[in-house]
Amino acid sequence: PSTWDHVDIMGVAPGTASLKLYGARLGVGTVRDIPFDPRGPVGDAGVAVVEAYCENALLTTWELYRALEGQVALRVALGAIYGADLRSTSDAGIAERVVLSEVRRLGGRPFRGEVQDGYTFRLRDPGDIISVSPVLRSLLAEFLTAGFSVNSQGRTTLPKGLEGRAVRVGAGTYRLGIGGIHSTESCRTLRSDASASLVDLDVASYYPSIILRQRLAPKALGDRFLRVYQTLVERRLAAKRAGARVAADSLKIVVNASFGKLGSRYSPLYAPDLFTQVTVCGQLYLLMLVERLEAVGIPVVSANTDGVVALCPADRRGALDDVVWGWQMDTSFELEATEYRLLASRDVNSYVAVGIDGRVKRKGVLARPGLAKNPMFPVVADAVVEHLSTGTPVGEVVRRRGDLRDFASCRRVTGGASWRGESLGKVVRWYLSTDVPRSECIRYETNTNRVPDSDGGRPCMVLPDALPGDVDLARYVGMAEDLLAAVGAV
Repeated sequence: PSTWDHVDIMGVAPGTASLKLYGARLGVGTVRDIPFDPRGPVGDAGVAVVEAYCENALLTTWELYRALEGQVALRVALGAIYGADLRSTSDAGIAERVVLSEVRRLGGRPFRGEVQDGYTFRLRDPGDIISVSPVLRSLLAEFLTAGFSVNSQGRTTLPKGLEGRAVRVGAGTYRLGIGGIHSTESCRTLRSDASASLVDLDVASYYPSIILRQRLAPKALGDRFLRVYQTLVERRLAAKRAGARVAADSLKIVVNASFGKLGSRYSPLYAPDLFTQVTVCGQLYLLMLVERLEAVGIPVVSANTDGVVALCPADRRGALDDVVWGWQMDTSFELEATEYRLLASRDVNSYVAVGIDGRVKRKGVLARPGLAKNPMFPVVADAVVEHLSTGTPVGEVVRRRGDLRDFASCRRVTGGASWRGESLGKVVRWYLSTDVPRSECIRYETNTNRVPDSDGGRPCMVLPDALPGDVDLARYVGMAEDLLAAVGAV
């Protein structure tokens, strides 16, 4: 009924997980599945089971809503601006609705452009990728002459020889791809000291800036898209400068998700050629920055999508400032600098950075779990991060934890899982136990295959009030020590 105030939070939650998996990621007390075929008769004995199942589902829904209240508030603020109820809409859906609404207001008539399978195109020369290196000049020429094609899923494929290409610039090697550039460091911990500083240089609003600078507009929307997009970017920056966090964050959703829609074949914003133009040029601009830093004796130690980290010698700080200024003038982009006192990397996608101010940035296996990431024994990464940032021994961190959620892992098991003959359902949660032999594990019910990382694991579908006495603390400490070694910190 239209009189009901209704929010579908599954549209707001990230990804496409089930309610039970979101609940397990949040650490709800009970992860419950129906222990019988729901398509058959329930029977008198099953009534109480179904009631308990539904009650738990309602409690999990409430916990999920509480976790998403901030996101819902951003949608309320944005909806007030555009006169629409956006509370149940995904980030990408919001971007599409807002942009199309504004384009129509300017007199446009958006339509969904059709791109045939096998559609090919070439990139435009942006004209401002300036290089003195034959390596980068040759790479630019290769990209501009290559023929890109769109596959049957509507995604662009890089020409043969370019996807995953390794490029050597200065002391670093970088791999290219449609999703962005990645450096290739691994098992390395770097620290700032009196001789050199770790400086993270991030490009502000990188992809939106490329779209506006190169005037990239989907054919279905025309130049009105650029007028709308420019206004959204300017409003977001103004709100950020004014300290209006809710407005700035809500507009950030629209700005960033609009770029993503360029790669969605079901959207009127779909433009695979423009999507590729942005990501490829983004990589080349960063290589241009890397090249300039390396040329003045400043090694780049990491690069990923929209920024680089340099290890700047103390006597090269003026040269760093000169390179940053010159690159900004040539590209019209803005670099934001952050200094780290430590950067520990298992690889380019899994690292921890500790800022001069003590703030910690965590990615990949070193990140905390959340709605978009399954917990995998969180205490292990926590112990490593705390050791790197404060020097606390990993064993001390592990042994002082008293919440089983810090020791648990969870995952979705297609077809359901079982342990010691007991059916656990399609979402399983467990911890490592001293009372369970490592030869024993949780298994898939469909084929008896081992559920990864469950060797010696005991299911904990219902969390106890206190930490069980059989938690294998020594094993968690060992895992933390192994992770410390994997980031090159021992």
